[in-house]
Amino acid sequence: MVGIAPGAELFELKRLRMLDGLPISVDHNRVPLRLMPDAALLDFTTASLYEALDGEGHAPVRADYELEARPADAHEAELLGLAPDAPVLFATTVAIGEDGRVLDLGRTVYRADRYRFQATLMRRTQTMRESSNEETLARGLAGRAGGRRRGVRRDAGRRQAE
Repeated sequence: MVGIAPGAELFELKRLRMLDGLPISVDHNRVPLRLMPDAALLDFTTASLYEALDGEGHAPVRADYELEARPADAHEAELLGLAPDAPVLFATTVAIGEDGRVLDLGRTVYRADRYRFQATLMRRTQTMRESSNEETLARGLAGRAGGRRRGVRRDAGRRQAE
């Protein structure tokens, strides 16, 4: 479930991203048209999608982001200058507004040889009411219809040491 009503009109934005004249990614974003009724009038070669949403009063405050490796399909490979089935990184993004509604559904295919993911991970102090990250992930994945189930083995290192 993505939180957009069935039959809702969507603005679709497809872009080939370049860096120093070389293709690095193919982006495909879908935004409910009611959020940006004049989206088709914007020049997204220079305009920012999220700045446009913000300008309409719909600033993204959170995004759920997933990244996985997979082979490029023929169309992606052609756009990115790769051989078919070359490894790419495939990301999905669900951007959420302050009111909890979905603002953007994004898919991005990155050339694996021209992309680096960098993040700063911080530990949050856990209160009595908060659950562990593993529990949160397990609940979220269990709630997805057909979602993949991933488990975290807390004792994996201990078993190897014994």
